[in-house]
Order: sequence, then C-alpha cells, then structure tokens
Amino acid sequence: MSKKVLIISEDKHNSDFFFSSVTTLKRENTVVVSLKDIKSFIDADTSIIFFNADEYTTNEILSAIEYVKKVSDCKIIVMTAKNDRGVVGKCAYCGVLDILNPAIETEIFDIRIMNYFKIISLETKLNILSAFINITNVQNFKTGFFTHKAFVEAFNNLIEFDSIKNGIYIALTINPEFKTKVSMNRLALNMKKILRQTDILIHSTDKYYLLLPDTNIQGAENVVEKISASMGNDIKIHAGLTKVGITIFNELEKRANDSLISAITDDKLFAFLGEGSIYDEWNDIQRKDKHFKLFEKVYDKKLSNVIEPLFFRYEKELAQKLPNSFVSQYTNKIESVFSIRCESLHSELIIRYDGFAKLTFEIKHNGLDTCENMKEVIALNSVNEKLLSKYLKKLYNEFRKNANS
Repeated sequence: MSKKVLIISEDKHNSDFFFSSVTTLKRENTVVVSLKDIKSFIDADTSIIFFNADEYTTNEILSAIEYVKKVSDCKIIVMTAKNDRGVVGKCAYCGVLDILNPAIETEIFDIRIMNYFKIISLETKLNILSAFINITNVQNFKTGFFTHKAFVEAFNNLIEFDSIKNGIYIALTINPEFKTKVSMNRLALNMKKILRQTDILIHSTDKYYLLLPDTNIQGAENVVEKISASMGNDIKIHAGLTKVGITIFNELEKRANDSLISAITDDKLFAFLGEGSIYDEWNDIQRKDKHFKLFEKVYDKKLSNVIEPLFFRYEKELAQKLPNSFVSQYTNKIESVFSIRCESLHSELIIRYDGFAKLTFEIKHNGLDTCENMKEVIALNSVNEKLLSKYLKKLYNEFRKNANS
C-alpha cells in the first residue's frame, strides 16, 4: 500500500518537523505543497494530507478540504495551534480525521500517525471483503443491508457477543396505507444516516430488521423516533421492539414481528413485547408449572380452530359493512386482537392467554366515552365459536353506536 503524504504549507521546511517526529514517514513519499498547487499533487496514491491551518484563513482551509473530499478518499489531518472551537467544529463536520496541535509530544505524534495508516489499511481490507460479501449475496444490492438469509445463518455466532445479548431487535416497516406513496428504499437511506456503524441492518421482503448492540429499550425507542422524524410528518412507520437476551433466532424474530403487528394494529409508532410485558409473565408461567404443555395444547387448538378462523371471517365481513373504517386482526401465542378504527374512534377486542386454563376478554373503546369498556375472565374450555361471536358482535355494535353518536 502506498503511503504518499502531502503537507499543505507555504514553508518548504515544514517537512523537517514530520521527519524528526515520525518514524513511519519517508522523505521520498512526503511532499510539501502550497495551497494553490494542491490540485496538481493529489492522485490515487495520496494517503494522508496534513493542512498547516495557521497559515491560512478558515474559508481557505474549508474550501480546500471540500475539494479534497470530492476528488480523493485520502485522510485529512488539520494542524493548528489555535484553540478556536468554531474552526475545530467546522473541520470535524467536513470529515477531517483528526485535529492536532503542532506542540504535541513526539512519541504521541508518532503513534497517531501509525494509527492513521492502520485505519487506511483496515478500510482497504474492508473494501476487499465487501466485494466478496456482495458476490456471495450476504448483502442486498439495493440497500447494502445484510440479507435476511445471511443474518439467520450468522445469528448463532453473533449471540455469543455480550454486546448483542444486551441489545434490542427491531422489526420496522412503513404503514400499509403509505406504501404507495414512498419507497422502502427511502426508509433504508434514512436509517443508514441515523444508525451507528456497529448497528446491524437486515433487508427482508416487506420490512427491515435492526439489531442495536448495547442498547436498552429507551435508546431503541429514541432511534425509532429519529427514523420516523427523518421520514417527515406525511409518512407513517411502525416498529416492533424486543430484547435479544439469550434466545433462539425464531423466538426472537417472532417476538419482534408480534410487536410490529401490535404497533400497526394499535396505530402506534412502536410496541414492545419483552421484559416487564405480557411475554415475560407468560414465560414465567412456563417455568413454574410442569403441566403447562397440556394447557398449551388446548389453547393452540382453540387458537387455530376457533379464534383465527372466526377473526378472519369477521374481518372480511365487517370490512364490507364498514367501508369508511379500517378493520384488522392478528393472533399469536399470547394475545389475539380484533380492531376497528375510524377517524374518531378505535375499538378493540383483546384476548390474552394466562398460560394455564383462562383467557381474559377485554373490549376497549378509545376516542369517545359513550360506552363503557369491558373486561372478563373466561375458562379456556368454555371458549367456542358461539361465545367468541357474541363478543365480536358486541364490539361491532358498540363501535357503530359510538361512531354514529
């Protein structure tokens, strides 16, 4: 790898300082160049450019840096003895790698220069690896995110890192009503601008997944809020959050997707099914009761033979009866939700499983107070099509009455 270095200065003797301080630089590869001649000396072999900023005005330095960034990938170091925070801030914003005081100790300066070359070497290696990554379909060619297939295969290795175990997994998508107005690629571009280098982005069919290492729920919520803000007020997104912890991949992704469905159904920016939520209560019950699997089998049958088909049927039926409202439903191992929403009212039937032999039926109306909410506990064995139809009809009749009042 070439280590050609340019020193931007009007003093031809300025290179003497570098050779007396830095053991890694060679005279034949280092050139002192006047600021006005910089365009003639930058080429593909240039690795680092040092600007002796105290010789020039701030505008001259910033203009030169802007030019260098356009024509080269080399690293830019600004040397200045002035303690001007404004200049430092502007240089950092322009993409300068480092800002040094010429009075820096020789040993420290030498180490810094060696580290710069290490960074260049690592970036070169990363570019080479990226070329192979693209060929083997590890990355999506449109977004640059990891493919979902590659992430699934890598997960067993990733979960060995404590930073991953202490992270948050997110399923994120654009609201179905807005997908005709904006491309998912725009969402991907905005995410790349906001997220850290260590965050893992995964490209899936109709959504994106994010794995944020060493992040708590509040931090993940802040990230989602920033992504939402970047899309503008006219585009709505939803996210499902869950903690990684120690888990198998299928369970982790199911939690994230269930949370996402909950966020979409409740028309919220994000939802979290994880620690302190119904998921943990449900898992605690599994650990405590040796007969859990017997109850689970009964519940699974009720879910697949009664709740899911009836929810699906009523969704289609009420969508025709309520053309100006949005009807949706979802079911999973923990909760089943049937939702009807219009501009002024959001009504839901929520069925939650306690892990043993009971279900909680809850009807909630948000937006108008003309009808009281309801919550009842029902024995698992009592749940049949007739009983469930009664609650769905109650939900529909109360929604229609409130929406028309």
